[in-house]
Amino acid sequence: MKNFQASLFGILLLAAAAAVGGQSEGSGRLAGSWDVVVTPRVCASGDLITTFKAAYYFTPGGTFSGVSSGTGSGGRGREQLGVWKHLDGKYYRFRIKTYLFDAAGVATSYQTVTHEVELDDDGLTWASFGDSRTFSLDGIQINAGCSTITATRWSPE
Repeated sequence: MKNFQASLFGILLLAAAAAVGGQSEGSGRLAGSWDVVVTPRVCASGDLITTFKAAYYFTPGGTFSGVSSGTGSGGRGREQLGVWKHLDGKYYRFRIKTYLFDAAGVATSYQTVTHEVELDDDGLTWASFGDSRTFSLDGIQINAGCSTITATRWSPE
């Protein structure tokens, strides 16, 4: 019985070590709530088109939810869902999907946004650059663009 318990303990210890060792350094630092400023840009020149604010939430498990103040559903902000992952060190990637609606509230298309994030050393701010692609509801790409984002972590104080 002692050998069985010792073997079981050893297996559990190795499994725990493998799980911890499999996590990359800094992989969870993006998790949390963020105030963001989104700046759509002309891809070729980088010139600013407009800016709007949003709130983003990155879950520890790699999913994303957000809402933006950019024009969306009949003039409301756009609800967003997505996924994110740690790339290396202080670098991350996220991908968002949101549906676009006309003034009557009818879905007309959807948009995906993919960004590469660089988290500051303090973990309280980040900046990113990426692209957006708009598709018809049938999945045919009808538009593309670029944007930058700056973000500040929400604080309970």
